Amino acid sequence: MKGIKQILSEYIDHKIAKTIGTLARVLEVNDDVCDCEPLEGGAIIEDAMLTLEEPNKVNYYKPSIGSIVLINYISEEKPYISMFSELDNIELQGNTYSVSKWEILQAELEKERNRTDAIIQAIENAVVVPTDGGASLKATIVSAIAPIKENKADYTGVPNDKLKHG
Repeated sequence: MKGIKQILSEYIDHKIAKTIGTLARVLEVNDDVCDCEPLEGGAIIEDAMLTLEEPNKVNYYKPSIGSIVLINYISEEKPYISMFSELDNIELQGNTYSVSKWEILQAELEKERNRTDAIIQAIENAVVVPTDGGASLKATIVSAIAPIKENKADYTGVPNDKLKHG
């Protein structure tokens, strides 16, 4: 039979663990919840929420399978992930965020690249009238822009596949 001291000790230990949180390893991630295994052993924590925000107006930080997370509780039966050691991806949803969308940024940068190329081609292909001294001007400009031509901007490394925009 348990004594009062043992019952109080178990109760306090349980409350402290729930207050501080539980470190756990991610087993499975589904939409807006994940299942985790406590590092100290014990029952699998199922359906730990990935966010405390309203559905459809939220940011989802999706942990990597096998990574470590800190689980806290809204109530005894509602666990949520409060810290992540590693993210598999981030989904930003809604249009109220100030993060630019890569597709739009890429299209605008491509316009600027085309403009620069057109300027370079216009200067290189300019018709020179021998009596106006334009030949030396053209030669000077072409030699000055030669490094720019060879070092075109490359934006392919900019997008992050782990960041999804809604």
